[in-house]
Amino acid sequence: MVQVFRRQPGQPPRQLTFGGLNNSEPRWSPDGRQIAYTANVAEGRYELYLMNADGSNSRRLLTQDFAYNWGASWSPNGTQILFASNFSGLSQLYVVGLDGENPKQITFDGNNFLGSWSPDGRRIAFTSDRGGQGDNEIYVMNADGSQVEQLTDNAIDDAAPAWSPDGRYLAYHSYEQGVFNIYVYDLERRRSKALTREVLPVRFPTWSPDGRYVLATQQSGERAFDGLAIAFPGGQIVERLPGAEQMQARPVS
Repeated sequence: MVQVFRRQPGQPPRQLTFGGLNNSEPRWSPDGRQIAYTANVAEGRYELYLMNADGSNSRRLLTQDFAYNWGASWSPNGTQILFASNFSGLSQLYVVGLDGENPKQITFDGNNFLGSWSPDGRRIAFTSDRGGQGDNEIYVMNADGSQVEQLTDNAIDDAAPAWSPDGRYLAYHSYEQGVFNIYVYDLERRRSKALTREVLPVRFPTWSPDGRYVLATQQSGERAFDGLAIAFPGGQIVERLPGAEQMQARPVS
């Protein structure tokens, strides 16, 4: 069973969630007061939940009965949450306020998921199979869903883009090496570069608040995962956290 933990520097991890089959994909709100996460509430059913930073006041976000909702990303001003849902049949991206009312669909072509809001709130990076080649690629669009632009085109799976704090780079995982590793796309130079060259899969990158590290998950066994802190741009693994999956960091206050 997967649960959400919080670890302060120099302290042991503290468990924040306890119910459900699995609770995963934690995402800090910009002000650090709340955490959005995905709860596997029943077999084949996933819902988005919010809780306070200490794990209290856990509540379901959406008021509508969507079947499979996941992959929360906070808007930089903390007033909206981007997420993926199969409500329309395919996986599409939606935006909803914190009241959970009337989610707005912003993608319509193909399957779209694992979205990430840019630091200035103007754009969204996301994963899509809309190219029709049977693989996933990285795209960006305006926050309202307009002006979609494809960034990667490798005939292999590229997924899970995450913006650097300065908005210049997108970290993502790619199967280009025959195993998933972390790549970084430079939006100014319009090119990508491998950050890791690991033998075991490394996926689901996020950034440290200062942009000096990329955090990612490495699958070390059939059901075993390690959290990695990877120096940017050098790619050295500077810390390994056994048992940690899908990490996200925030400044310590």
